[in-house]
Amino acid sequence: MWTLKIINLLILLKLDEVLLQKALSDEHTSFYNIGGVLSSNDSEKHFKTTIAHLNFDQQYVPRGLTYYDKTIRMDKNPIKTALNVCKHLISQRVYAMVVSHEQSGDLSPAAVSYTSGFYQIPVIGISSRDAAFSDKNIHVSFLRTVPPYYHQADVWLEMLSHFGYTKVYAMVVSHEQSGDLSPAAVSYTSGFYQIPVIGISSRDAAFSDKNIHVSFLRTVPPYYHQADVWLEMLSHFGYTKVIIIHSSDTDGRAILGRFQTTSQTNYDDIDVRATVESIVEFEPNKDDASIIFRDAAALNMTEAGYVWIVTEHALNANNTPYGVLGLQLVHAHSEKEHIRDSVYVLASAIKEMRLNETITEAPKDCDDSGALWESGKRIFHYLKTRNIRGDTGQVAFDDNGDRIYAEYDVINIRDHQKKKTVGSFYYDAVSINNRGILRK
Repeated sequence: MWTLKIINLLILLKLDEVLLQKALSDEHTSFYNIGGVLSSNDSEKHFKTTIAHLNFDQQYVPRGLTYYDKTIRMDKNPIKTALNVCKHLISQRVYAMVVSHEQSGDLSPAAVSYTSGFYQIPVIGISSRDAAFSDKNIHVSFLRTVPPYYHQADVWLEMLSHFGYTKVYAMVVSHEQSGDLSPAAVSYTSGFYQIPVIGISSRDAAFSDKNIHVSFLRTVPPYYHQADVWLEMLSHFGYTKVIIIHSSDTDGRAILGRFQTTSQTNYDDIDVRATVESIVEFEPNKDDASIIFRDAAALNMTEAGYVWIVTEHALNANNTPYGVLGLQLVHAHSEKEHIRDSVYVLASAIKEMRLNETITEAPKDCDDSGALWESGKRIFHYLKTRNIRGDTGQVAFDDNGDRIYAEYDVINIRDHQKKKTVGSFYYDAVSINNRGILRK
């Protein structure tokens, strides 16, 4: 009798478990496609192998769930890359993408980010470090397993504290190819301590705002100063009616404002009308570090009494002075390790989300411009809450989707441009071997 009741109870419990599993399976899909936009055949194979191994890791993948890989090769043509993302990835209903780096710049990764962001599909970059990707007004669903270059400012402050340097008299800051966020980061940090910053290529109007950039000067005029020259040219040619086509960003509004104000004050006979258009600017890549070092050497500013702490880019100049200190990101070029960490942090986010809410089916058609995928926004949110130990160290993201807990080597330049590791920066703590540093 008791045996029969126990058996019946076990059967009921088993039925409840089956019904629960069925309910969960009805609520969630049993598989997820993960896209990869990668730089080589070798990386594509590694991506496929990583996902195959992930499917047997029950810490990240519960029973009944399977991940599948969908990959394309990164193309140097950003338009072609965007079309391929639609044709070969979004059409396969990918729930997220891992994107590598094209050698000549960040336009192709940006194209992946723009296209995916339009549909709220999360994108994890494994090598793009330009500051522009931190702008969540543009790259709405982009995260990365590498920190942006401007995060080096945090390490500089730790190094200054380590060496006991209490006075930084000035900084010379150049312009990164894709935007002004890196110079802005230097300006914000320095302005807090009233340290003068001299920009040599940043021409955006935002830097004229002395409520924000309190100690920033520049050796180049802002773009909106061109309005003064335009007015002189109009006066010279006798033109009295003008239509201004300008962008709707800070620079566009600044140039219109300066043109209108100056024309009303000094050129009463010019009738100004304005309209707004989208303007795309392309800026050439320049190696400013070698020019700065050349001119500094001519002024004896690379001799004893001066300490240079520079960015990763400047370490690679062909005339970096002996004794310079700089930073080099650990695992910066370890594409396979970043692929693995991206896949596993994504699986961690999806697992957590499945415990709390339903993940709806991913978009399948780039032609449907009205398809806003709310689950994609939620996956992005869960990704920003993850903190896992990966092959590249502790993997976690800030509110901008940028990697935190970065690991850097502190580099000292020796004779013949040779680099010597003299310290490290791990998780906000700097360790430097002072005796190993050579200076002039």
